[in-house]
Amino acid sequence: MQTLQLIYRFKLSILVINMEYPDFTILNFWATWCPPCRAEIPEIIRYTRDYKDVEDTRIRLIGINMTSTEASISQVLDFIKAQDINFPVLLDKNGEAAGRFGIKSVPTTIVFDSQGELLETRMGAVDYSWLAKISPKK
Repeated sequence: MQTLQLIYRFKLSILVINMEYPDFTILNFWATWCPPCRAEIPEIIRYTRDYKDVEDTRIRLIGINMTSTEASISQVLDFIKAQDINFPVLLDKNGEAAGRFGIKSVPTTIVFDSQGELLETRMGAVDYSWLAKISPKK
């Protein structure tokens, strides 16, 4: 069974280390060359903005860019800036994160509970309504 603890092994996931588990952690694997990924980014941005301050609920959303499949890191960074992405994005430069979580295609979104146990995996683009459905009510 996959647990959130697997992410601790990734050097670029330093943001996750030494932080309490939130009520939910959402990992979103994406790439700039992927049309469904590009389409879901505004939905994820809106969700993150709307749910970041929900009282008594801690939600952490982390984007994981499939950097090993990208033309360049600068292209990824330019995309992040142009989209004004408001959530942390980790760069999976060698595909290790994707391998550990068994990612076969992008976009893929994985949801963990407060104990780090896998709740749901969704292959394909997510939208605001799906993210809101899996989250605590506002």
